[in-house]
Amino acid sequence: MTYRSFCSPTKLLDLLIERFEIPLPEEATDLDTKKDPLMMKAVKVFKSYYLSPIQLRVVNVLRHWVDFHYYDFQRDQELLTRLHTFITSVKGKKMQKWVAALNRALDKKRDEIPSATKPVFTKKPLPVEWWLTQKPEEFNLLSLHPKDIARQLTLIMAENFHAIHPSELVDASWMKEKKKEMASPNLLKHTRFETMVSHWLAKEIVYTENFEERVTLVSRLIDIMAEMRSLNNFAGLFAVNAAFQSSSVFRLTHTLKVCQNPIVTLKQKLLHELLQCC
Repeated sequence: MTYRSFCSPTKLLDLLIERFEIPLPEEATDLDTKKDPLMMKAVKVFKSYYLSPIQLRVVNVLRHWVDFHYYDFQRDQELLTRLHTFITSVKGKKMQKWVAALNRALDKKRDEIPSATKPVFTKKPLPVEWWLTQKPEEFNLLSLHPKDIARQLTLIMAENFHAIHPSELVDASWMKEKKKEMASPNLLKHTRFETMVSHWLAKEIVYTENFEERVTLVSRLIDIMAEMRSLNNFAGLFAVNAAFQSSSVFRLTHTLKVCQNPIVTLKQKLLHELLQCC
């Protein structure tokens, strides 16, 4: 998983193939080797106790690579072709069993549904809970139940999170301008969606027409955060918190500190608890 910080996939495969193709000692390649029983025995020992174990380890590494990090081959078709070429070139009866297992692993991965398109949830979706209207074209943060908004955001974020590969988190590659799009595409997609949600919520708060509506909307967002916490959607909590911390919302001190009634006071306490999770 960590080789990407110092080596490319193509280079790694070339090194593994080079390690697999260990040449016989120069003495063993002499034409008179077959006439020397001691040398023939030495070559046999070399193949059994040195060459075969190394080749087996190389095949095991390739099998592990295919089983757990096949996305490297999905991204680079030339890398996959290079691997197939190497597999077909392997000779020797002892290695055929392991090569066949590697071929089966490749066939299985080729027919497998990509992780990004796998259904995250398989249960039947719950019915939509409306509050003010049941017309989708009139949707806003006050028309749907907080539980339903939290569920839908959690579904999207869970699918984005599920598509992130471990290699995308290595060596902070998403911070490097030249490599981030190629090295961490799914991670960037996930973070961009969180940022988009934060900007959307901040805009909804600022665009309210009056003070009472703004307080109601902030109260609704606190309810949504509570539902996200119950769903263990901490990415969603961060996104809503980022909206509250944005400069355009943070300076709305009267909206965020209203305490005219006990209900708002309870909301403030709940908000404080939720922000502790962030």
